[in-house]
Amino acid sequence: MSVITGGTFKGRRLKTPRGGRTRPTSSFVREALFSMLSPWLYGARVLDLFAGTGALGLEALSRGAEYAVFVDAFSCKILKANVSMMAVGDATEVFCMDALKAVRTLEDRHERFDMVLLDPPYDDIRMQLDVLGALHDSGIVSSDGLVVLERRKGREVPSTYFGEPFRQRNWGDTEVLVWKV
Repeated sequence: MSVITGGTFKGRRLKTPRGGRTRPTSSFVREALFSMLSPWLYGARVLDLFAGTGALGLEALSRGAEYAVFVDAFSCKILKANVSMMAVGDATEVFCMDALKAVRTLEDRHERFDMVLLDPPYDDIRMQLDVLGALHDSGIVSSDGLVVLERRKGREVPSTYFGEPFRQRNWGDTEVLVWKV
């Protein structure tokens, strides 16, 4: 079971898919992550790539973000149900497509985001690098924006696109890297 850990939606349960196709961020990691990100949340425009259940983007909205775009190619039905359940209306948009296509679409629309949350498959290093490269090249991350990558602990830090992370934290087998653009 996944539950929003703070803010206006605190305690609300999210639907989660059966099976192992998605790996929702644990409540413990979300609580710690959003405590770390809190200075940048109020009024932020957030992009939640590989959104799955939408837990990261909904947590951001719950804690003061103004707007969130959710992107997922595999869990769209559950993602839409969770976003709808929070009744955030015009503050959200859901894209049922892969992350690279969504970045291109958002670039074509001249969208800008203050925070990009990435929770790709832990072991797909190529996808992680491809999406970081696409974000860098697209210009959709606002100046002084944050790029947040959740991945399996113990991998080499992909520092080629945004320089060295300014924050790096580990919780169990999860590592979170945060870059300031």
